[in-house]
Amino acid sequence: MQKSEKRKVTLEQAIEFARINNLIFLGETSLIDEDNNSMEIFNKLLEKIHKTQTELVRNGIKSLDDLVFGEEERNIKYDRCCY
Repeated sequence: MQKSEKRKVTLEQAIEFARINNLIFLGETSLIDEDNNSMEIFNKLLEKIHKTQTELVRNGIKSLDDLVFGEEERNIKYDRCCY
């Protein structure tokens, strides 16, 4: 059985799903193959994270300090001796 015969979702359906849900779609990759696009995927993810965080700060949804230090870290109250 060929790989394409096992598919539950077509390539076109995957691309459309990614577009509708504002997701990154770069095709298929495998870390087993030497000629893969894993670095491209990694770089696209970093670009998307940076763009999203920048938009959150610009729109006043997130504080820059939340992104630099982490919202959880900024909200820790140091009013006891041990953590």
